[in-house]
Amino acid sequence: MISAIARVDVSDLLQTVSPFVLCFSMFSLAALFFCLLNITRLKPLLHKVKQHKKEVFYFNLATFGCWFFVIYPLKYLEPALVSATDLSLAPIFTLLLLPFLHPSSLRGRAMKWLCGGFFAAFIYILIIVFGNLSSLKVSSYFYTGLSIVSIMMAAFALSLNNLYAKRLSDHGFNPIENLAIRFFVLILLSAIIAKWNHQALIVPIGQWQAVIVASLLYAIIPLYLFQISIRALKPFVLMSIMPLMPFMTFSLESFFPRFHCSYWTVIALAVIFLLSAISLCFNYRASLKAQ
Repeated sequence: MISAIARVDVSDLLQTVSPFVLCFSMFSLAALFFCLLNITRLKPLLHKVKQHKKEVFYFNLATFGCWFFVIYPLKYLEPALVSATDLSLAPIFTLLLLPFLHPSSLRGRAMKWLCGGFFAAFIYILIIVFGNLSSLKVSSYFYTGLSIVSIMMAAFALSLNNLYAKRLSDHGFNPIENLAIRFFVLILLSAIIAKWNHQALIVPIGQWQAVIVASLLYAIIPLYLFQISIRALKPFVLMSIMPLMPFMTFSLESFFPRFHCSYWTVIALAVIFLLSAISLCFNYRASLKAQ
């Protein structure tokens, strides 16, 4: 729910703040928070980073992709469809990357058929976006197209991020340590891109409160609660909640005057939820057989 609120809130904030400056500000605060959370184990953490610096660097690059390339489309696309598109493309890219990064986790024919369904849902989303049938009308076809490409890159990066997080876990990094080491490339590249576009990195004082709230809602609280949830809930329960996020985001859009209700969007969200639920059941059954 917090992530859903954050996507709509960030979408509104991006109407006045540059995506690059917002990324730099939000994730600098998040990195500071998670480093302080690991303050008592910084020495052993730095030792592990030195030992596995290649995986840590790729993990940082993937983190940059899956966060930065989601923030940009929130300026031009309906937030619920941004979430839904990310959710539909990530399994496809994961299936394509598994043979190279985690061959022991290769899936069967059923998952390939499901990925075909996810791809069909993605095409449907393209049709309703460019056909002006979603809850947010197209303001610029060029920037809307750029936003679609951006979401595709974010989904690809999300798949890489999950696979490299698994690798780091195999090397002894715990989830809280992963949160402390993942944002530095994102912060650096956001600063470089903002400066290249001649944008001031310091957000005006009047907008700092909004940026702090966005950082808490978009990064710090969801990521921290997710780590607590991993310990408290069974994986099946945790993963079954994630497909609900586009619906939660859609329900919150009604509080913002920029959006209007679209049944075409509801259909897209329902199809992706159904495919995600089927995929979840297949994965759960596969995990039970493996035990």
